[in-house]
Amino acid sequence: AAPAMVGLSVMILCLIINMCAAIKSSKYSALDFQAGDARLKTMRELIESIQPVKFMCWEDEYLKLLGKQRDTECNYQLAFRMLILVNITLGKCSPTIAACIAFTYMYQNDYTMDAPTVFSGLAAFNALRMPLVTLPFQFIQYAMLHVSFGRIQKFLLSPEYTPPSSPTESDVIVKFENATVSWYPPKDKLVD
Repeated sequence: AAPAMVGLSVMILCLIINMCAAIKSSKYSALDFQAGDARLKTMRELIESIQPVKFMCWEDEYLKLLGKQRDTECNYQLAFRMLILVNITLGKCSPTIAACIAFTYMYQNDYTMDAPTVFSGLAAFNALRMPLVTLPFQFIQYAMLHVSFGRIQKFLLSPEYTPPSSPTESDVIVKFENATVSWYPPKDKLVD
């Protein structure tokens, strides 16, 4: 009974580590979404104002900015995926680790280590392998779902868009009457 409790406590410890990794991965998932939104905003701005960008030769600056934003986004995606790998790998290895620690405990405390005891213990720990593989993955899925629902909720609870009203006569700040406007000064006047 005591070796089984030792093995189960190792598995519970692995699940706690998996939950912490899932919570941390939700942070990286949210940062990834924010970085992607910023990059898409810059891309939309570039597309909507392509004529001035071309006219002022700002293509290289926008490419550098988009490259930096994409690098930031990829770093968050890498961190998120690394946490997923830690989660899944720890889930796959936890039955083996638990069995090793339980058998080490049995050896240290002079329990009988005959073949039926060892193989039945291995079978019991391996029976828990599939739940311990899928449970950490579900933690990650729940964290991603939480982030996605939070973004949807924020969007749905944002105030309604009201287009700006068209200016009225009292809203006019600058008004020209009987003005002559040109790009170049007239040729008949001297310019200092």
